[in-house]
Amino acid sequence: MKRAERGNRGALALVSGGLDSTVSLALAVERGIAAAVLFFDYGQKARRAELSAARRLAAHYALPFELIDLPWLGRLSASALVEGGAPLPHPAAPDLDDPMSGASRAVWVENRNGIMLNAAAAVAAARGLETIIVGFNREEAAAFPDNGPAFLDAVNASLALGVRCNLTVASPTIAMDKGEIVCEGVRL
Repeated sequence: MKRAERGNRGALALVSGGLDSTVSLALAVERGIAAAVLFFDYGQKARRAELSAARRLAAHYALPFELIDLPWLGRLSASALVEGGAPLPHPAAPDLDDPMSGASRAVWVENRNGIMLNAAAAVAAARGLETIIVGFNREEAAAFPDNGPAFLDAVNASLALGVRCNLTVASPTIAMDKGEIVCEGVRL
């Protein structure tokens, strides 16, 4: 991810209020590129706590905050993450990110990251920003392919064709595991 440079138009950080997106936002702030925070409400069960955390983070860093409602996404999904979906699974710790455990399938929301990144691209392009910051990580990418480098590359290839400005998605935590992200969060 680029450091702030003359001509750098800044970054829109997608923030859920969770560990990965919080540390990604803090890294973008440290690098001088964070310009705004964006939160999505897609009917997730934890939305009140997540929204509160995302708002506090934006206020902490004195960044503009924007909320986008995607209620239809939650209505379409049977995921355990959304209101009206299946009950949340309670796997043993070793099975949390195991794609074969069933827990990852239970919380999958079809194309959630793709939808959010495309909406974020419209916001970032309208604001003249050049980067969208996300909080992907190495461990979750094993169970959730839309959190990994191949997905990030595909999204960036799509944005190169779908927006008229130079806009990319970056994840400063993508090569880290949870322990490394926690250590980076403590440092920040």
